[in-house]
Amino acid sequence: MTTVQDNLLLEAPLLRLPHELLRSSLKSQQKHVERDSAGLLALADRLSTTADPMELIAGVRARTAALRGKLSAAIDEERACLQACRARLDHMVAVESGMPTAAGGGVLTPDTYSDMREGDPCDHTSSHSAKQRLDRLICDYLLRQGLHETADAYAEKAGVSGLVDRYVFQQSASICAALRNRHRLTEAVAWCGEHKSTLRKQRSTLEFELRKQGLIELMRQGKAEEAIAYCHRHLAPFQQEYAGQIQQICALLCFPPTTTVQPYATLFSDRRWQDLCDLFTQTHRAIYSVPAVSPLEVGLAAGLAALKSPSCFAGTGTDEAEESRKSITSSSSACPICSPELNSLAQHIPAAHSARTHLVDALDGQLMEGDNSPVVLPTGQMYGCRSLELSNADILAATPLTAQSHRGTTSTNAEPTTTDPRTGEVFQTSALRKAYVL
Repeated sequence: MTTVQDNLLLEAPLLRLPHELLRSSLKSQQKHVERDSAGLLALADRLSTTADPMELIAGVRARTAALRGKLSAAIDEERACLQACRARLDHMVAVESGMPTAAGGGVLTPDTYSDMREGDPCDHTSSHSAKQRLDRLICDYLLRQGLHETADAYAEKAGVSGLVDRYVFQQSASICAALRNRHRLTEAVAWCGEHKSTLRKQRSTLEFELRKQGLIELMRQGKAEEAIAYCHRHLAPFQQEYAGQIQQICALLCFPPTTTVQPYATLFSDRRWQDLCDLFTQTHRAIYSVPAVSPLEVGLAAGLAALKSPSCFAGTGTDEAEESRKSITSSSSACPICSPELNSLAQHIPAAHSARTHLVDALDGQLMEGDNSPVVLPTGQMYGCRSLELSNADILAATPLTAQSHRGTTSTNAEPTTTDPRTGEVFQTSALRKAYVL
């Protein structure tokens, strides 16, 4: 059973992202207000000295209207972020209080909740929360793969639209598409300008790499004079930190784009666009506190590692192993790692360290301990004594009386027999042996 701390750990990205968006919006508003306020004050100071004050007043009005438009748009963004925060906090409260959430993130009313549970004697709150979390992680994975329409349709059907951060992934995908497909730097450079202070604090190299690529493209086109002017304007601020790389880029003026001399051939390579796309994705997720790896992949890997055992891969590739795996997967209590769907995924994942071994009964999936101690049949099969007794009772009830008489089960003097549920072989009960694990 998950605790409050476990849920907070699992839902940390869900709660952190709207906060980061609000913080980014606040910084953007602060920049707009400071810059436009300085300009408005400068225009106001000129009113007393100008010969045509009406022109300055018109400029003040235009600049004030522009500032108002920017702040109105920012307020709309903040309102959407606050609504997302409210929906996610309601979701967390619902998980802890045992009340499932409605589509879009709101808490269901008690009447609706009672209707959901009517006729169901089992408390499915934990399973509902786990299903909702799984749906959200699937949507997150689809967004990371660029399948935005599929993610939207799935989120709407699963009722987790208010818990999915579509905007962030869509923004990242559009800028990456401009870099990768159109070889255009405008959108990425503008994004760096909006987050310049944060990038500086994180010591990110993204803006320098984008400016460097802009200089390389001018040199590729043979525009030497424009390249020199571009270098003075955009790369001079990075001179102290990246002096060696800037000198190396300037040396491209001496080489054609088709050169095979290293490292200049690498600098002219189109592979740099994909590298820029990867660097932007990494930086974008770091700023918005989005996990670098999909939580769905992390959770799947953790589950595979926890369930993985050496027996799941014993004799891999042999006919005996294939027959054994078929027999295991056909049973009702099949090991998930032994299934064909997960076996290949778990091959390269390390097994979790277990300080204590637990034996699981193949008949009912229960632990073989206490009154369900393990017993071994002459065939080598191991079962829990309780489940084996219940299984034999079912077999005996389904066996005709003539067959029971033939087996000697109706005779009071006959020694009791036990049937192997898997092979159907019959043995005397005295042939069973208890198993002990050291």
